[in-house]
Amino acid sequence: MQNNKNIFFGRVVDIDDPKLLGRIRVEPQIEVIKYIYPQNWNPDVDKWTIRDPIVFLPLLPMYISQVPKVGEYVSIIYANNEEKYDGNKFYLQGPLSRPWNVNFENFNNAQSVLASGEKLKQSDSVVDSQTGKVKVSLEGVFPKPGDNAFLGRGSSDLVMVENTLDGSSSALLRSGKFLSSGNSNIPVKKNDFRSFLQLSSYELENIDAGTEEIFKETYENIATNMYVEYSIDNVGVSETLYDGKINLYKLPKNVEKTSVSNINDSINVLDNLNISPLYTIIFTGKTLEESTTLINEFIRGVNESKIQINGYDDYPFGNGETISNQFPFFYGPSFETYQYLSNNITSSTSPFSINLKTSNLYNSVTLSLGYEQRGSGLVWTYSPPKLGILKNISIEEVNKRDYIINPITYSVMGADRLYLLTHKSDEKFTINLKDTLYGIPQTMLATEIYNKTNSMVRGEELIDFLSLLTKFVLFHVHPFPGLPPVPTSSDGTLSSDILQKLANAPDTILNKNIRIN
Repeated sequence: MQNNKNIFFGRVVDIDDPKLLGRIRVEPQIEVIKYIYPQNWNPDVDKWTIRDPIVFLPLLPMYISQVPKVGEYVSIIYANNEEKYDGNKFYLQGPLSRPWNVNFENFNNAQSVLASGEKLKQSDSVVDSQTGKVKVSLEGVFPKPGDNAFLGRGSSDLVMVENTLDGSSSALLRSGKFLSSGNSNIPVKKNDFRSFLQLSSYELENIDAGTEEIFKETYENIATNMYVEYSIDNVGVSETLYDGKINLYKLPKNVEKTSVSNINDSINVLDNLNISPLYTIIFTGKTLEESTTLINEFIRGVNESKIQINGYDDYPFGNGETISNQFPFFYGPSFETYQYLSNNITSSTSPFSINLKTSNLYNSVTLSLGYEQRGSGLVWTYSPPKLGILKNISIEEVNKRDYIINPITYSVMGADRLYLLTHKSDEKFTINLKDTLYGIPQTMLATEIYNKTNSMVRGEELIDFLSLLTKFVLFHVHPFPGLPPVPTSSDGTLSSDILQKLANAPDTILNKNIRIN
């Protein structure tokens, strides 16, 4: 079987190539190591020389530098399988068992995705089995299938993104793309505050297409404050006269069924509510018209904050006292009366006559004849234009966007703190970047470079301040020659506004996190 192999594998034991050519020393896992080394082998002088039998060259050219770490798995290739001890042998970085193991993948873990590691523990999937998409905590962290990328050993990478749906193309140079998650199974999570450079091109340009007005209706699902309940006590009697009562209740707060969106005449409003009526009117032997008038006057009294009906006590009783905080209130038949209306109660009397007697009254009850709704209703405010919830109507002016056929490119750089540096600044802004060819250390970024750079100016904020200042200069007046100007100019500009904007300038006009030297 070994004669059929083209690619072998080994464990990295040394990467300190004195020639910096990306060579590594690998112990092949197909041979007994002690028989590999030549006679008179002296590791102190023979390592990395032509006598060293385990030096492997990178198969990838040096232009793509990817040197594995000691202890990692590598794939090794011999130019001639019969000549394993000459210098014509090469390596490729081994596989990863988990995408976040870019920093280091030990020899055994790497084999878990190969035939030789079928019995090893497999890694967790980063794709949600329910949605088929990458888990939210990792979305965008690792390259997507179809995109080209160069990954670093940590949280830095270069990704080329192609989107065939809209014809866009982007190159993303990122650092700090993930943070520690504290989860041992998936130990990293995306970092929205990464440092990045984005170069993008689009076949269509997104442009300003003016504005449009959007009407929105909103309301707060508040509690119904009061409840007017009317009932017929002799509904089961076929005669046309009515006996009944009208009650006014103060409803408790935080009861779901009595919220404005839920309360209606089909629910038992008072069920499980331990409350007594604030005021009650009892009537007997009333005609349909008399009963209707009595109930409607009661409802209108609640609406107008004082119930005053001939032949009955006023409510509230005191002279000058009124009903307060009654809105929104609901009026409707008692739950028992409503059952007769809906034919849910049987009686010796004809169901038709029961329903007719109840419905005649129900269809005559209303706060105002101007409303189409009869029998019950939610009164949102004093004499509302309609019954029910009155929604707040707001008009929001929104910007419209559109696409036109015009290829456009964007370049974006972002980070917590941005520096734009030049080697040519003079005097106090000169920054010595000697010995920073492989990167500027954070200590230097946080101290020397921060102190030798200035905040960038937000142009529109500066123009706004200069406009205010100019108006005050042009329209200011003096009470008398030689005295300071009046604090308010003739066009209404206040000197206090200028001073306030100047005091806020370090945070509004200046951006301390984007700096130049």
